[in-house]
Amino acid sequence: MSHNSRDLDKLQRGFTKLVGPAKALRQQIEKNIVLAAAGRGGGPAKLEAQIVKEMVKVGQAGWVNPIRTGKATLVQRGTGCVLKGANGQNIQGTRFAFKSTPPLSKSRFLSFARSTVGENFIANMYLDDKGNVTVGIGHLVVNLQEAQRLASQYQFTKKGTNARSRAADLANDYNAVKNSGMAGFHAHKLAPLTGHEMSLAEATRLFDDDVDIKLREFKARQNFPEFETYPPVAKLGLVDMGFTLGVRKVRTVYTNFTAAVLRRDWKMAAIQSNRTTVSALRNAEIRMWFREAAKKEPFFYRSSLRA
Repeated sequence: MSHNSRDLDKLQRGFTKLVGPAKALRQQIEKNIVLAAAGRGGGPAKLEAQIVKEMVKVGQAGWVNPIRTGKATLVQRGTGCVLKGANGQNIQGTRFAFKSTPPLSKSRFLSFARSTVGENFIANMYLDDKGNVTVGIGHLVVNLQEAQRLASQYQFTKKGTNARSRAADLANDYNAVKNSGMAGFHAHKLAPLTGHEMSLAEATRLFDDDVDIKLREFKARQNFPEFETYPPVAKLGLVDMGFTLGVRKVRTVYTNFTAAVLRRDWKMAAIQSNRTTVSALRNAEIRMWFREAAKKEPFFYRSSLRA
């Protein structure tokens, strides 16, 4: 430790007093902490710099990138308290760039989607719990035109034959399922209403295309511009949120979740990721992914830095 260890010890005792073991005090994460730099050892600025360097070195503080600012801000680890210098201003440093992480594992997401927790694979059109026509691995058939598009771009066949389905055939299946009034019924209950189906291989191709669309939406500057740098498990969690809700709804309705992701607060993202439209098991799986992300970036859990 530096020759200013006495000052650092004093500073740490002040932290303990401010955000110590008492629960009520720990919850005051918005409270600012001012570095009480004494005018010794080369002046306040030099002493302050030494204290900051020591705190970062031993893991008591670190730099985070608040959204929409050009600087990194120093915060205390474990509380999220923004550290201020002797001048009363936030202690800032050079903003750092996150490196790109491995791309989303489509195979892992596909395995999850095909599990009983996820979407599974249904060869024919059916209605989900909300009455939406769906096919394959969770592909939403939003309207009649989408059903006809599927016939032109993906291979459906007449059940029991190899005859390729036409746009009119899938339109008939769509109307039969849409007007059945059987929302939430198990898919096999609606199977007799349909005459056409897709293979697992085609459903997987459609699923891959759906994931690619979600990825492009997530990476858009107006959505999550740092998406490529997120931990891989966080990417999985985000894509599942987008898959079930739509990226626009994630941004505009799940605002607390979005704010947590933008500031890389993965623990809070886990808490805010709960959806009422999916099973408890699926919610639990996504929470686990975001908690894994928090272990990858433990230093970016900063509830006090809002987007």
